[in-house]
Amino acid sequence: DDFSRLNRALKKSGLYCKDMAGDGNCLFRALADQVDGSPEMHLRHRESVCDYMLRHPDEFSPFMDETCPFDHYVFNMRRPGVYGGNLELVAFARNYRVDINVYQLG
Repeated sequence: DDFSRLNRALKKSGLYCKDMAGDGNCLFRALADQVDGSPEMHLRHRESVCDYMLRHPDEFSPFMDETCPFDHYVFNMRRPGVYGGNLELVAFARNYRVDINVYQLG
């Protein structure tokens, strides 16, 4: 299956999958796990990402849905349990000056 193929590919690179609670905080838990060694500080990273986005609206607002103002999007993203996505990955990478590689099924 796809999951087994992904695990085999990761293993060849010395990587492995790690379970994260799928509660809407999973992206931030995974980022905290990699940066801090534990997913526990995920809310701090969520706040940091949102702060970065607000400081750099020109980098993110062009990618917003026209029906949702940018500041409303970020306000909503601050709430625990709201799923993060590509924009939050970009904000995290730029804020922490790190590269992020995304591996996915399929």
